[in-house]
Order: sequence, then C-alpha cells, then structure tokens
Amino acid sequence: MWFTERPDANFLRVMSSMTRGPVDGSLSGNALRGLRMTIDYPRALAWFTRGR
Repeated sequence: MWFTERPDANFLRVMSSMTRGPVDGSLSGNALRGLRMTIDYPRALAWFTRGR
C-alpha cells in the first residue's frame, strides 16, 4: 500500500467546496479493500469488519 501527502491548499479548498464541512484529508478506496463498511447515516455511525 502506498501513501502520499499533498500539502497543496487547493485540495482543501476544492474538496471542501463540494461538502458541508471542511475536508482535512482523504483515503483511497484501495486502503479499505479488505474491509466491509456498514454506514448508519441517521446516527452518523460506521462499522468496519473484515471482508471475504
């Protein structure tokens, strides 16, 4: 797995403009590849379990 860092303020401005709040960072989908994610939107909860 590879990681990168973007000190570029454009990322923060552009991504935050598309959401309700500020975006401080992001995580690529391949980082979650081995996990199953269940989201409870009304309660603002998320669970991660090992996938198949």
